Amino acid sequence: LAGGVLGFALQGPIGALVLAVTAMMAPTVYIRLSAARRRSAFVAQLSDVLMLIAGALRAGYSLQQALAAVGEDASPPASEEFRRTMAEIRLGASIEDALRDLARRVDVIDFNWTVMAIEVQREVGGDLAEILEIIAGTIRERERLRRHIRALTAEGRLSGIVLGVLPFGMAAFLLWRNPDYLEFLYTTSLGLFMIGGAAFLM
Repeated sequence: LAGGVLGFALQGPIGALVLAVTAMMAPTVYIRLSAARRRSAFVAQLSDVLMLIAGALRAGYSLQQALAAVGEDASPPASEEFRRTMAEIRLGASIEDALRDLARRVDVIDFNWTVMAIEVQREVGGDLAEILEIIAGTIRERERLRRHIRALTAEGRLSGIVLGVLPFGMAAFLLWRNPDYLEFLYTTSLGLFMIGGAAFLM
């Protein structure tokens, strides 16, 4: 509402619409971007975290002690998430339930597979440290391949971003430099229909 009022005072109805929509979407966009950054940071740490757990298990720690070691020795966000997991275990949750909650919070497919592997190992037995080392190696290879693909497709993705932003940038520039030039688009029914059609096509 405040954005709409400010936009109306500065640029009239179009300014009101633009600022109102921006103010309405900004918090959600910020939260999603923050969550995506946190998830990416967790993914980047995951192979090292699994190696840390595997090393602790080989040193004779129990799984619970190994998870606590991650909370103490890793860097955020992994340390924060594992400390929260340990708090749940201390409050009475089983290790499996606490790890499932962690997997649900971080929403990382690689970690979901890790939790499934831990659950299977705890049911049927086996060397958990070796399993975690294999998973960590697989995650590292997949991350290397993902970075390679991002490098190969960087030019195409940049072109897509430029083409997506260009119409809005040009419209904003023209509204600022010569508002009368675009007046037809938002003062006539045909112009509004054209804007709607362009938005639908995009």
